[in-house]
Order: sequence, then structure tokens, then C-alpha cells
Amino acid sequence: MKNFRGYNQVGELCRGGRVAPVFWRCEAVLGQLVFDPSGDLFTCFEAAGQDKAKIGRYFPEVEIDAARLQQWTSLNSFESPSCSACRFRFTCASGCPWHIVGQGVTECLPIEEELDLAWNHFAPVLMRRLADQPSNPRAP
Repeated sequence: MKNFRGYNQVGELCRGGRVAPVFWRCEAVLGQLVFDPSGDLFTCFEAAGQDKAKIGRYFPEVEIDAARLQQWTSLNSFESPSCSACRFRFTCASGCPWHIVGQGVTECLPIEEELDLAWNHFAPVLMRRLADQPSNPRAP
């Protein structure tokens, strides 16, 4: 759970902190380039070396498939059509690009269930914090 963004967001809220929305899942969406030894270019470390994830070459000449690169970089909380109406899109951030682009899997993560687990985990922390706050009676 500790690697799940929702867990970290709920924990931060329960500690009284602020949480920023998440717009992308990983660096592959930001235009990261991974160079493999055979001269191929990828955007994802996990997918490096797999033809389905290849976006171009850097040797003997640099060639980038702009349409293929666009498939990766358009997976974000704003541009992903399948996420536009989702109330959890700023926690999930569209799912794993390698699963979606490279493997053709529509990845709708079980965000609601994971958030429920996180809230249940942090509920005692939040309840203690609320119980420790001094009461603030209002003046008549």
C-alpha cells in the first residue's frame, strides 16, 4: 500500500497536510527517453527492449515516430478520454502507460477500493488527531 499514491495522499490529509492532484502516472508520459544497447528508443524502463513499446531509434540516425510518442504522452488526467469523467482521475492519473499503449489493456485501477483501505488504515490516526484538538466553544 505504501507505494500507492492514494495511500500517501490519504495519509498526508490525515496528518493535516495538503495534497496536490496527480496529472500523470510516470515519466513515460513526460517524454522520458530510454536508450537500449541496440539503438532503439523507448519511453518506459519496464518496456525497454520490447517492440510494442518502441518509439524510434537513436542509431545509426535519430528517428522518432511522433504518432507513437503521442500515444504515450497523451496519457494524463486531462487528455485521456476514458478518464475525463472519473472522480478519481487526480489520484490514479490514467493508469500505467505500458499496460495501455504497449499491451492494449484498458487499465482502470481499483482506486476506490484502495482509497477505502487507506482511509480505514488512517482512521485511528485521524480520530486521535481530532480528539486531541482543544474544543473551540463559540461565544454567545
